[in-house]
Formats: sequence, structure tokens, C-alpha cells
Amino acid sequence: MDYTNLLTALAAAKAHKPIFDNEGLSDIIATLESDIVKATCKAIAEIERQAISTRIKSALKIKKEELAKEGKKLGGPKIEKARKQASKVNKQRFTTFRAKTGPKAFSIRKELETEGKKSTFQAIANLMNERGIKTMSGKPWSPSGVMQMMKAYKGDPKKNK
Repeated sequence: MDYTNLLTALAAAKAHKPIFDNEGLSDIIATLESDIVKATCKAIAEIERQAISTRIKSALKIKKEELAKEGKKLGGPKIEKARKQASKVNKQRFTTFRAKTGPKAFSIRKELETEGKKSTFQAIANLMNERGIKTMSGKPWSPSGVMQMMKAYKGDPKKNK
């Protein structure tokens, strides 16, 4: 019988360290302890999240009930209502601005024509800027801005001369 393979295997087994020596076992225990601490922290965090959620929900419910007694609702204004109000205010501002600035633009156009100059929107914008007449937002006039304002004031500025 040939025992060389068996002897080689025994020698290899004797040279090999055990799986759970003191150092390896302490690593496993440390890992397990770390996992237990992590799981405990996660559980505590989840409990705290639920407690915060419950407190907020109950506080909102109480506040809604208090406001309902006063005939009010919790929260800001309805966005559509706020938009309509802002649009109404902007239209009023533009109507006032247009009524004040429209005649100036048409008189500048008439002035250019009487001087024999071309009354282009660029020429009107240049004169309005030179005279310190600003747009509704306080900026200098552009040809397209002059055209839009004149159109809003009296319809098509190309036809209304």
C-alpha cells in the first residue's frame, strides 16, 4: 500500500491553522456585535420617525380644527386665485402705462413723418430712449417693444397713421 498521498495530506492538514483560532473568533464576535448595534440603531430610528410623524399629524389635525372654528383653512391662498389677482393687477398697471405712453409713441411717429424721416419702430424706440421714456419695467425701448405697445394702444400701428 502506498501511503505517500495520505502522508502528504496529513502534513498539509497539520500545517493549516484552525478556522476559529482566538484572533478569528474575536473578529467574528466583533462583526456580530457591530451588526447587532446597527440593527438596534435602525430600529430606534424607525420608532423615532413614527413618533415624529404621529406628533406632526396630530398637531396639524388640532390646528385644522381650530381654524375651522374661525371659518379658515390651513395653508396658503389657492394658486389659481392668486394668479387671477396678479393678472388683474398687471392688466391694470399695463392699461395705465399704455394710456400714458401710447400717445407719446404716436406723437413721435407723427413728428418723424413731419420732418420727412422714416418712422420705423427703431427710430421711435431711439427717440423714446433719448427722451428718457422707459418701458413699464424701467428698461430702454426696443423696436419690438414699441410695436407691441402701439398695437395694444390703438391696434395695428402700421395701419393707424
